[in-house]
Amino acid sequence: MSKWLVIVEKMIAGLLILLGVYGIISLIGIWGHYNANHVVGEWFNMFDFVRVHLLEFVIVGLSILAGVLLLLQKPLGWILSLSINLIYIIHFIYLFFFSPLRSRVITSGGFMEDVQQVLLIVFALAIFFILTLKRFRKKYQPNRKLYILGIGIVLLFSSLKTLNVIRERRFQQQMDEIIHKSIEDSNF
Repeated sequence: MSKWLVIVEKMIAGLLILLGVYGIISLIGIWGHYNANHVVGEWFNMFDFVRVHLLEFVIVGLSILAGVLLLLQKPLGWILSLSINLIYIIHFIYLFFFSPLRSRVITSGGFMEDVQQVLLIVFALAIFFILTLKRFRKKYQPNRKLYILGIGIVLLFSSLKTLNVIRERRFQQQMDEIIHKSIEDSNF
């Protein structure tokens, strides 16, 4: 394999590790935010937080594992890197274009922010396609079990993400009903 592909491979591995570490730091920051804004006597303990955000913890953990194994040039690292990258692509597309909470999660920054979001998706797609080059497939020679594992991880994530979306929308509907009811009650 050419030198530039080895360098690109190591950069992708490092990026996966950094994304995983950033994800863990972000999740811990969210937990701290929950506790900083708690109602008196109601602490959001770490166990409940991990239970609620288990999917995110698994994804960032797999991202770190994929990066480390890719640095070690293991076939499992290559297939995990492909899977995690595809999961990031699905997540970015959902978050930027289909999330019912988009206006609350991402402030509308106009044209430049939309361009940045599209470029992030294009960048993730480019990494995915680089990892699927024939040279990488030849180097790692994945067997059927690894392909099944990779497809299984992506399908499992997609299923869990779909369930989270359904739960998120139900929660949002309940909150809207509560707000609407409190507004009606205050008018009397």
